[in-house]
Amino acid sequence: IGLSAVVCPSAALGMRQLDEFTAPVHNSIANVPEMLRAGVTVGLGVDNVYDFYQPFVDADMWTEMRMLQEACRYYDFDQLVEIATTNGRKILT
Repeated sequence: IGLSAVVCPSAALGMRQLDEFTAPVHNSIANVPEMLRAGVTVGLGVDNVYDFYQPFVDADMWTEMRMLQEACRYYDFDQLVEIATTNGRKILT
């Protein structure tokens, strides 16, 4: 469909939830499996490196892949590697 998105699971895990709003999604974690099924090119990024409020984020892509895997319960390793590598290139070019 020509859409792309970069997801940052470690950053999303630390986001404050807006409890006063009712929405079809209930947290800040991107629904990566649904995005992939819809044809969205999903890339993996890191955020909050050297952030005062998130001091332990170290920009380790393996850690970020694991966060994505566990937060989304998405266990297709080959697709996770593609999200972290090839799709990032596609999004940037």
